[in-house]
Amino acid sequence: MILRTMSWSLQGLIEVMGPLWAKLTFLRLPKLRRILSSILMILIRMPDIMKQLPDDIHKEITSLCKNGDELAKEGKLEEAKKSYVDALRLLPQEHREWEAATWIYVAIGDIHFSLGNNERAFKCFYNAVQCPKGLGNPYIHLRLGQLYFEQGNLDKAADELTRAYMGGGMDIFMEDDPKYLEFLETRIEI
Repeated sequence: MILRTMSWSLQGLIEVMGPLWAKLTFLRLPKLRRILSSILMILIRMPDIMKQLPDDIHKEITSLCKNGDELAKEGKLEEAKKSYVDALRLLPQEHREWEAATWIYVAIGDIHFSLGNNERAFKCFYNAVQCPKGLGNPYIHLRLGQLYFEQGNLDKAADELTRAYMGGGMDIFMEDDPKYLEFLETRIEI
């Protein structure tokens, strides 16, 4: 009930702010227009931001992912991958709209990366960056950069590795092969 009321209120606010923003385009108040435009975009996205999984599905996904984490620590990578894939399958359709999909794709991608399955790892991280909180995540950009590097796509590798560096600093490169950081140093000043 609260969500319905909130959605109705948000819709009402959007209906009021939309025409207000349109009127402000004729005024010479660019700062105010930008602020109102930002607020309007947040309000439009609010129902998506508030979307949450039902508790029982969330608990099952969390349990499967914890199991996958434990299996991965034990070196049972194929079994871990199966657990993560089972968790991904529990998400409702349009699973890339759910934040849980972000970290599940990352987990599956890491398994593939560890196994040297670069093509499959790339698909996972490419999906993860399109999920909620994926874009701008330094770790996801690191892996995408590394995978682009391995594909020989050096311009995209430099772009993604730069994003990783800007978001995570030098530390994010310390656990992996130094060749990625060495490559990045040829492209940007660190």
